[in-house]
Amino acid sequence: MPLFNECRKPKVVYLGLSLELYRAGGSSVPAEWEGYFREWSEVLAERAEIVASGCCYLESEVRARMEEGRLAGAETVVISALSYTASLTSVPVLAEYKWPVIVWNTQQMREISTDYTSDDLMRNHTVQGIQDVANLLFRRRMRYLVVSGWFRDPVALERLDAAMITARARGTVRTLSLGGRFVGMGDFEFHPSDILAWNASFDDLSMEEYRTACEEVPAEELEAQIKSDFSEFEFEPGFSRELHGESLRPYLALKKLLLRHRADAFTMNFTSSDFHGKFLPLHAVNRLMAEGLGYAGEGDSLRAAWMARLVRLAGSANFTEIYTVDFVRNRFFMTHMQECNPLWARRDRKVRLKKQPFWAGGFGPYTGMYFTLEPGPVTLTGVTPDADGRLRYIIFKGEIEDVPPLPEYDRAHWFFRTESSAAGLLDRYSEAGGPHHLIVVRGDLRNELKLLARLDGADFLDITEARKC
Repeated sequence: MPLFNECRKPKVVYLGLSLELYRAGGSSVPAEWEGYFREWSEVLAERAEIVASGCCYLESEVRARMEEGRLAGAETVVISALSYTASLTSVPVLAEYKWPVIVWNTQQMREISTDYTSDDLMRNHTVQGIQDVANLLFRRRMRYLVVSGWFRDPVALERLDAAMITARARGTVRTLSLGGRFVGMGDFEFHPSDILAWNASFDDLSMEEYRTACEEVPAEELEAQIKSDFSEFEFEPGFSRELHGESLRPYLALKKLLLRHRADAFTMNFTSSDFHGKFLPLHAVNRLMAEGLGYAGEGDSLRAAWMARLVRLAGSANFTEIYTVDFVRNRFFMTHMQECNPLWARRDRKVRLKKQPFWAGGFGPYTGMYFTLEPGPVTLTGVTPDADGRLRYIIFKGEIEDVPPLPEYDRAHWFFRTESSAAGLLDRYSEAGGPHHLIVVRGDLRNELKLLARLDGADFLDITEARKC
């Protein structure tokens, strides 16, 4: 089960908006509207954790429900109109909380039949209130999504699910960096103002704190983890128990440090002289990615934070690079120094632990992981600020190819196959400004990522296929 960025139902405040004029007029219809709202709430509760809710006719009622939600850890607010509703009753309060607003534009009746009456209209006139609210949300540059449709329509509910899950991805992200940034990698550079919409913070983890934590891992905790691994993994013949234990120290230590610092993401720069060839946490990173941690290599804190957001969106994510290309089969070879999420490993064989030498001088061997990934559809993502500081999300989909591990390759790897030309896709990715670090999620999540780009005020570019002239 993920320890970081736990995947769960979104926490929402749900508001049914109306107008005090209707309630004060003595009509019985508001009571019927509130009955409708209870039905809609039951449907919503199947797909979200409603931490505060209520029918609101006055600004003070909106504020009370929003404050209740804040205290309960709400991440977004879902609003529905019970009738016409005047936007100045709700939007100024919603703006104070800076949460994404999901406008669930629904009504009780599904259709208009030939026996439709003015009473039916009175009970189902919600659209113009939604348009008043959405107009003000737009003019105040607030982050919002609109989902229109009957409250039991499966297609509309799928869109509502996507909107709420996307909003959940926008929670606060804290990234810790160990060893600074790889010198010379310019695609790692960004300014904090570029990513204000991410609610992200970036801090350094002291190398002294890290090394001390590694050295102080309790012997009994280390021994328990070693024993547990013998049932979970396959071991290469003659694998050293001592090497295994020394590679587990950074995992157990870093896990505690990240939880202590309430970090959602992590990056480390192996070229930092402070490592002194010991406690390089490559084995640790793999295990922590499986537990929900966002990660990117070499001090790339921007993509580490991006991965943490995608874990919230998709439940799991993986760090990768396109290392080389098979132009004959239109596929890319995806790997890195060692980092790959073992939660994604093929289910028909165990991950193998092996003695892994490190290619750079000054480092001893460590416990490496050898596996390839469970096949299926995936979405690759690159994120970058442009020359003006505006974020761009570059997206393309394809498949993890169904192949066994390469017998002569020595670390985790996989093949990404594209239906279009590999060369053309590479052209489009680099012409769009894509960085060399990518984050991949399972399934076709282009729609959710497009919604996230809208909420973040970012450009969205789907380069899966060449654009027609």
